[in-house]
Amino acid sequence: MPELVHALSARDDVFLALLTGNYTLAAEIKLGYFDLWKPFRCGAFGEDAESRHELVPIAIDRARALGCPPVAPDDVIVIGDTPLDVECARRAGVRSLAVATGGCDVDTLLAAGADLAVESLADTDAIVAWLTGIRRGGDDPVQAGQVLSAGTVRRAPSPESRIPSP
Repeated sequence: MPELVHALSARDDVFLALLTGNYTLAAEIKLGYFDLWKPFRCGAFGEDAESRHELVPIAIDRARALGCPPVAPDDVIVIGDTPLDVECARRAGVRSLAVATGGCDVDTLLAAGADLAVESLADTDAIVAWLTGIRRGGDDPVQAGQVLSAGTVRRAPSPESRIPSP
């Protein structure tokens, strides 16, 4: 994860905001230990809202206040490692990248509705290409059924085929 965070924070066309159910101080301590706190220019935290999906618009508003231009929902991507993170993105109307490091496998994360699920974030170049390809509205470098990095990346069905949550 550090490689991905630093790769994204070095780009002029990416705005990193943190969204977590942790309280701000806990998040700062956890991420600071791994030198991952500073790349996030703002965020939304456990004390900001009762439900996780309510944190997404808070993070977006804070990002805009710091100079992030207005973005479409498809340009916002929640990266998480549980079905709850995927649900958070889906309920907020944004995209999700799920990583099978939180006790759930790729199939479980795809079944939860992840737009993309990976075994790990080790293939930084492929992940950055997917994230920025969607954000720019360009061709998605990861097509349905395509395999990158020895089978670590699989794409979910198109959003039109997913069942929206109530």
